Amino acid sequence: MDTERRVTAHFQESGLLLDCRALALLSTFVGDSVEDLQRLTSLAEEGNESKISGHRAQELIDNLQKTVEIALVQIISASECPRITYDHLRRSFSALNSLPSCFAAADDKIGVYLDLLETASNPDASFCELTDIKSLLGSGHQTRYVLGCISQLREGQYSLEDVSGSVALDLQHAETTSGLFTENCIVLAEGQMQLNKTFRVRALGFPPLESRMDTEAAAKGLNFFGGIPPRGVAIEQAYDAEVAREAARIVVLSELWLDQAGTLESIDAILTGFESMEEVPPVFVLLGDFQSFSCARVNPDYRIIQENFKALSSVLGRHTRLKEESKFVLVPGPGDAGPGSILPQPPLPSSLTADLRARVPGIVLASNPCRLRYCTQDIIVFRQDLLQTMRRHCLLTPIGDSQSSDALFEHLSVTLLQQSHLCPLPLEKHPIYWQHDHALRLYPVPSAVILADSSTPAASFTFEGCVCFNPGSVKHGSFAAYAPASREVELCDVPDLST
Repeated sequence: MDTERRVTAHFQESGLLLDCRALALLSTFVGDSVEDLQRLTSLAEEGNESKISGHRAQELIDNLQKTVEIALVQIISASECPRITYDHLRRSFSALNSLPSCFAAADDKIGVYLDLLETASNPDASFCELTDIKSLLGSGHQTRYVLGCISQLREGQYSLEDVSGSVALDLQHAETTSGLFTENCIVLAEGQMQLNKTFRVRALGFPPLESRMDTEAAAKGLNFFGGIPPRGVAIEQAYDAEVAREAARIVVLSELWLDQAGTLESIDAILTGFESMEEVPPVFVLLGDFQSFSCARVNPDYRIIQENFKALSSVLGRHTRLKEESKFVLVPGPGDAGPGSILPQPPLPSSLTADLRARVPGIVLASNPCRLRYCTQDIIVFRQDLLQTMRRHCLLTPIGDSQSSDALFEHLSVTLLQQSHLCPLPLEKHPIYWQHDHALRLYPVPSAVILADSSTPAASFTFEGCVCFNPGSVKHGSFAAYAPASREVELCDVPDLST
């Protein structure tokens, strides 16, 4: 049932009719939010009218926004992310209300690829005349543009697949755009069909990035990000708060090895510096790994890990202003305690962080990846050593300087954003819970993406308005601070405690 039918039915149950203008306004505002629909109906029932006009509908929306206080900082874990799917036949997005499971059916694995392909080829993101793979055989030597997923159906032979079929690829003479082209990527290939039924690629690129404005127009009010999005008057209030807090910073510290000498002292020095500021950071994002070994590869003593977090609570507890005014978001790394490195990773076990949560009320245990909304900005947080893995599975050498860490980070950022996904690798290379794949989507384009990768130095890059940055590693002497008001990234050095 689409949004308009759901809104109409809900108001009819209360004996209320909607004119066309009212239905359009209420449907756009409600999107997939059941809570907003119930609140609007309750407000409408307080009046005496039996039919809601467009003017009255706008009054109801404005009154609702005045009564609902939206937090300036919201943390959304993977389990709280809305499941939105694109229906290629109806050419529309819709929300799935069923709860995702870690024990999915085989159809869900197919759905992971179909959703990515259909989102890339939806009509609102059309960019050239595309040819289905099944239609290539009759194209002769004419140049064709094909959108599909790179796969390896036979060992050593890469193919391009779409919903109509597959074709073998000849990539020997392919010129590429920026990005890291791996198996499983959605690509736009320009080339010609050969007599041996191979598609010889002349140019290879990713689907162009769809603007956030275009996505929101096509989504018709659906909430892709999660949490409570600011709407109408609330957007203006959130924007004013963002601009007013020009000095606010979101501080990101990655790879905090609490079992290594000097880590707690470095954290203490960083916090001391920020606590002395006139306006303290609203959010500190602390990313794993939180120990120097992988819990999946050794049999760790969890009592020691618990003591390490207790020691961290002592450090955080000494900074009274930060403890009272800031949130501390803990995101696990691939080697931290938990069920494994399958994505998305659940939050750190509460049994290990009990002392930390008791002493610091602003602690939030989040999943990996997770989402952070600050005022009007949607920020994705992801901790994974992804660049090395992507390079290892690259089919073609990246253009430009393939040895520069800054250039490689730019390639990685472009790839993830244009793939609309945080991990565009084959599932056998990096497993994902099939029904939770939506939590790794980068659609619509977020305001910023934190790609914490300890295998490469700190870096930042802005692509099509989205700020991507790697904070580096505290153990290697670096962290980052993001300024939402100016959308600038400050790559910082950990204070030298030896002097």
